[in-house]
Order: sequence, then structure tokens, then C-alpha cells
Amino acid sequence: MLGGQASRERLAAASPHRFRVLAFATHGFKAGEIAGIDEPSLLLAPAQASADPLAGLLTTRQIAALDLNARLVILSACNTATGDGRPRSEAFTGLAQAFLTAGARQLLVTHWPVVSRAAADLTVAVAAGVATQSLPLSVSLKRAVAQVRQAGRDDPFVSHPAYWGPFVAVGREVRKP
Repeated sequence: MLGGQASRERLAAASPHRFRVLAFATHGFKAGEIAGIDEPSLLLAPAQASADPLAGLLTTRQIAALDLNARLVILSACNTATGDGRPRSEAFTGLAQAFLTAGARQLLVTHWPVVSRAAADLTVAVAAGVATQSLPLSVSLKRAVAQVRQAGRDDPFVSHPAYWGPFVAVGREVRKP
């Protein structure tokens, strides 16, 4: 699903347990970042009948209730490794924990806001390493970061860890889809 087709309703109707890899390239929100929303969320497309853009929010509660059997979930969005919003909550207790609870075995998540170009470059390279070269996620991420850093070695912005550093692999290594 892409663009306006990527809604909560279409995700649920697609029987997400059938997919071994799920990738979300969207906006991620920390708990409380949107007024009235007390849990981390991803922004999907709103249902066609809704004029409210926040109708497309996929919250941690909704994610945890999904029936997933995914080898890998890529969350190419800002702050997807943050806590669940409770006072002093620890990293990985928000979106990451929700996807693991739903049945994902591994995740690619982010610790802070991402630069769109970096997110695209890194996630495409990671997915290619996992899918076409059968690399473990951690190895694929390491190679993708090295590739991005090498390509941007003459650009101080790209070579800075703020550009390539927010991504982290979570979960147990799974070699076969």
C-alpha cells in the first residue's frame, strides 16, 4: 500500500499476518506530541470519508492488537524507538514494543527525528541487504550506514552521526523468511 491507500482500515483488511516484511515510511509521533494523543503513533492515510487528518493515526494500542507474523518491520519515521509516554518510560517501550507484541520478530527503528533523504537511503539499502543478500538485519544496517557515510564523506551534513545515526536494529536475528 502506498500513499493514500495506506490507511488503518486497508492495513487491517490486508491480513497483515501474511506479510514477512512490512515497511512504514511516514511520520512518527512521540506520546503527547499531538494534543490529546497520549501514546506514540504512526500517521497513515485517513479513511476516505474522513476530513480529519488525524483519523489516520495508528496508535501503539492498535498496533499491539494486530496479528503479525513479520520477520522484519521497518519503521522509517521519526522517534520510533521512544518510550510509551509514561513518566520515565524507557526507550523501545512505545512503537517498538507494540510491533514486537503484535508478532514482529525484528525491527528497524529510530531514536530521534530523521532526515527524509537519510531515511530513504538507509532503509532501501537495509532492505536490499536483507532481501537480496540474505544478510542479518544488524549486518545489513552496518553496511548501509557505511555506504551512506562513504557516499557523503565530503559532505559534513551527511557524514555527521545525526544524519545516519538514529537507526537501530531490534529483536532476534532470523536468517530465513
